[in-house]
Amino acid sequence: EVVARIHSNPLKLFSSDLQYKETEDDNLSSPDRNGHKPLYSASDREVTVDLSMLSKPFDEITDDENFNNNHHHNHISHHSRYNQSKEYESNNTKISGVKFYTHNEQNWNYLISRIRDRHTGFPVRTRRFRFKTVRTTFLGSEAVDWLTQYARVANREEAVALGDCLMRKQVIEHVSQPGKRFKDAHRFYRFVVKPKVVIIGGGFAGSYLAQKLESDFDVTLIDRKDYFEFTPTLSVVSVNPAHVEDIRSTHTKYLKTADIVVGRVRTVTKDSVVLSNGKTISFDYLCLCSGGNYDMSSFPKDRVINGKNTAKLRENYKNLKTSQKVAIIGGGPVGVELAGEINMKFPDKKLIVIEHAERLLPRFPVAASKLIDQYFESTQGGSGEEGEKGVHMMTGERVVYIDESFLYTDKGSKLEVEMVYACTGFKPNTSYLEPYFGHVLDSGGFVQVNEKMQLIGHGNIFACGDIVAVEEEKLAQNAEKQAGVVAKNIMAMDQNGKMCSYEGDAERMVVISLGKRCVVVKGDKVISSQVSTTIKSLVELKSRRGF
Repeated sequence: EVVARIHSNPLKLFSSDLQYKETEDDNLSSPDRNGHKPLYSASDREVTVDLSMLSKPFDEITDDENFNNNHHHNHISHHSRYNQSKEYESNNTKISGVKFYTHNEQNWNYLISRIRDRHTGFPVRTRRFRFKTVRTTFLGSEAVDWLTQYARVANREEAVALGDCLMRKQVIEHVSQPGKRFKDAHRFYRFVVKPKVVIIGGGFAGSYLAQKLESDFDVTLIDRKDYFEFTPTLSVVSVNPAHVEDIRSTHTKYLKTADIVVGRVRTVTKDSVVLSNGKTISFDYLCLCSGGNYDMSSFPKDRVINGKNTAKLRENYKNLKTSQKVAIIGGGPVGVELAGEINMKFPDKKLIVIEHAERLLPRFPVAASKLIDQYFESTQGGSGEEGEKGVHMMTGERVVYIDESFLYTDKGSKLEVEMVYACTGFKPNTSYLEPYFGHVLDSGGFVQVNEKMQLIGHGNIFACGDIVAVEEEKLAQNAEKQAGVVAKNIMAMDQNGKMCSYEGDAERMVVISLGKRCVVVKGDKVISSQVSTTIKSLVELKSRRGF
């Protein structure tokens, strides 16, 4: 066994692996520029190494040198005290090309990130292999071409040796026989490590994305809770607390390979997500699906119940049973549905729906508002003191103050109420974006995206669901459709394929439940139906098919 010092690094080689070449200028017995005396002396010989002959060429190589990596025009460049490639060539030491990556973790990780770059890395694409469609594959000859041109290797033989290292370290593999050695040939290879997709939020958009991408990507789903919740029937929980079990499904139940992280996001940078506990999760693609909630900052916490908070709705069921006068702030779909559910369960209670606009459902056709008015007016009749039961409507007024017994509006109205639900003031959960991505948020905190659902100026970061600044109703169906576009575009970017654009559907059907009845809106068409339970159940069944 011969021990040689090459570039001041101890490397064990077998004598059969060494080739000698006569030289007049080199004197390996003299100290190098750092004062290191070589362990092997040969005054008139220069050592070269045939990398393909080494059984374990680089796993045991260690070095304390620090390299600074710079990337320019898709080329991998380097700087070291050996004057880059000149010293490399003059020493005629072929080992340096592979050693540059394998002996230093920083250089190795940089190489992996470069070969996996979706634009300038290995030419991956979808191919047919043995009558099957295989995604993200590349040929061995294509990989060698790339390594020879962009990596620090001297020739194709050295590129093959580097490819072998990539296989041994489980970065790439043969598509059908992972144990096969890497060859410069028409063989199909693929990356073992999948591109990492991080999804923030496990609502309709986030859970849909995770299901679509987990088979082809390394997916991490970050959510404040460990379950998906079917929010369109959330109002039922206010009168039936047991309904919670019907609308929840743990993330691990419908996701097979995705990692689930339960926690809060502190901030997001251009390449990582920072959690509140300080943990950092890097990504290749990021999907923002953090949803939103009602802004409760202007209401007393101990007096007003959040209409989108499942726990609060369930906790206050007993109070609802004993209360006779209940106010609901907000006359949108959630407020109207909550009033309908409570009235169906407790028809003798007096409910007051307060809406600052001039009519209920202000974002929907006028015909829908009229049908709601007619139905609520019909609930006010029957036995009992006149005006003390059923659903009453107060439009054109805004709540300005609430104390222990009364509710006050900007028009001077003073209402005695025992319970108050808030179903207004929707606010997107995007505060974690402000430190680094505040420039993509509009005045309301919504994320501005292009037609591909990408953040402006950040091609690998997408947003969908309730947080995006798209002019359409915040519905579960719209969130899933946006998520479908994001899933297709991430796959297209990873394959260098054509991306698609999101097109909203102004005529998407909306079902507004009123307990016994419902109002169905599709574009300008509005109908009232008495089969509310059936229609709502069908919509829920269709939306929850994947859970």
